[in-house]
Order: sequence, then structure tokens, then C-alpha cells
Amino acid sequence: MKRLERTIQQTLSFSREVVADFQPVDINAEIRDVLGMFREELAESGIVKEVDLSKEVPEIAVDPDQIRQVIWNLLSNAVQAMGEGGKLMLVTRPASKDEGDGVVFLVGDTGGGIPHDVVHNIFNPFFTTKAKGTGLGLPIVHSIVQNHGGAIQLDNREGVGVTFSIFLPRVPKEKGAGIRILEQMRKGDKNGSLATGHSG
Repeated sequence: MKRLERTIQQTLSFSREVVADFQPVDINAEIRDVLGMFREELAESGIVKEVDLSKEVPEIAVDPDQIRQVIWNLLSNAVQAMGEGGKLMLVTRPASKDEGDGVVFLVGDTGGGIPHDVVHNIFNPFFTTKAKGTGLGLPIVHSIVQNHGGAIQLDNREGVGVTFSIFLPRVPKEKGAGIRILEQMRKGDKNGSLATGHSG
């Protein structure tokens, strides 16, 4: 029954277009909150977590609920891939100049990786390599990251594990929302030099 409810919930989430409610967010706090929900499951599965959350990451403007969904889906995917034992890696860092103005967070596992002959399908709706998977977790991640003007990269080491790298811009790039949210994030700062950052 729980699996059916999860499938229906993810199908509805994927099929409807949800307007993002952008707010200033501490990505590290969101990761800690979601990770806490997996505490018992990680302990029962004997999975060791390796967490390195940079204090240097800037506050970013995102939809908190949608970003928590991204983190949840990636963690759930990693835990399912490992089964019993393994290492879960969570890292945040400021984005490099080449990547853009924002943050990067990585979720990695030692679950054996994805076969090279199917890896190109992982963001396709309803494709799954898991017996109990819905095939919607990663497509939802991909959709939310794109809607935030971000990017997702995959480091797949077949026989070893997978690391997803997510870039999220400090302010959203679409529909002119960036400047308005940046003004909110500046919290009264009179220096206007940032106002044209990622407004395009």
C-alpha cells in the first residue's frame, strides 16, 4: 500500500506544473533536515555517512519544498542502490567561477553504479532498474533543477557507485524573479552592485 501511495504521489508531482515559491534558503540546513529523516534507515542498513557541508556556501533563492524533494529523492535513490552497507557522501561547496554564481551539492553512493547501456535513460519518466522503483525520482529531480535554472551532472562508475552533482544559482534566472528575490536577500544592503547578477 505504501509503495502504491508513493507511486501515485510521485506521478501527480511529476505531471502537474508547480509554480516555484522562491525564498532565501540555507542549503546546508535543508540537507541536514532531510538527512535526519533517513537516520533510522541508515543505521538499520549499516550505511556510513560522510558529510562535508561548507560554511562558505551562499544563501540561495529556491523553493524550499521543491529543493527538499530533490534532496530526498537523491538520498532515497542512493540508499536503495546500496541496500546493506556502503557509504553515503554529502558535500556542499560554493560554485566555481566557471560553474556560475551559486552553490554545488553532491550526493554519492557506493551502490555499484548504473550499467552503461541504460545510464542514458535514468532521467526518463518511469524508467527504473529497481524492483520496487517508480521510475519518477530522478526525472522529478531533473525537472526541479532545470526549473531553478540549475544543472545536474552524473559521475557514474560502474561497479563502484554514482555521484550526482547539482548546481543551483544564487538567484533564479527565469521570469525576472531574480532581482526581486535578490533585494530580499540583501536585507537592506544599500550596495546595488549585485542587482544584475543572474537576472537574465
